[in-house]
Amino acid sequence: IHYVDGEIQISPHAYDQLPLYDTWAYKPFLFHYKDIEKVAESIWTYYI
Repeated sequence: IHYVDGEIQISPHAYDQLPLYDTWAYKPFLFHYKDIEKVAESIWTYYI
């Protein structure tokens, strides 16, 4: 990812785009399910 004039310019190289996908696209999806698992585990631990 290259920053030019304060704007993000996406590189055509896939490896340069990995940080973008990692922070922008996949993490909210992954954290969503991790949070559900943590909540489920904490509820089971609490009630059992």
